[in-house]
Amino acid sequence: MDILLFDRQTKQTVPAKVLASMTRAAVEAAAADWEPSIDAAIQRLALAGTPRSSWPEHLHWNWQRKAKAIEGLAGYQTVGVECAGQVQGLMLLMTKQKRCKESSQVGLPLVYVHFLEAAPWNLRELTPDPRFGGVGQVLLTEAIRLSVKRGWGGRIGLHSLPQAVPFYRDTVGMSDLGLDATEGLPYFETTPDQARAYLVR
Repeated sequence: MDILLFDRQTKQTVPAKVLASMTRAAVEAAAADWEPSIDAAIQRLALAGTPRSSWPEHLHWNWQRKAKAIEGLAGYQTVGVECAGQVQGLMLLMTKQKRCKESSQVGLPLVYVHFLEAAPWNLRELTPDPRFGGVGQVLLTEAIRLSVKRGWGGRIGLHSLPQAVPFYRDTVGMSDLGLDATEGLPYFETTPDQARAYLVR
């Protein structure tokens, strides 16, 4: 599916593509492409004396390991966004077993977003001149569309890193269900109404 990202350098929208089901090799290639930029960003943060508590909380994520762990498992897929010849974001989804906790949707099936990350050169926290905006929104749109396609009304759920709470709560408009004691992270879901509202923005 063709979509648009915002090029922050040219101030224009540019065509991009959703990679609906990436192979392990494709995920590993994307992660290898990101690695030098991540290493450079870590070096800049360290040299600037930025406290580790202020570093992006997902810097330790290892997409190669994630791709290996789900290889051959039913109900998992990795989705990407490609633009300008590079993967600009990755998202790992689970499409089985997870059920809603939100009071009006309890027990109904949802698409669970295990992990979502934009490429390091798109993040203001990692580079002074980020390239593309809208990567996270595009990935969440794809998760909602997959939920709709399965007949689940656009219901999705995810655990958020603390730094990302304002994005999911305020930008996306998901329901904040509070701290999940099992995971130790805030938990969010979309109802069908919230999903529809998000898709028409």
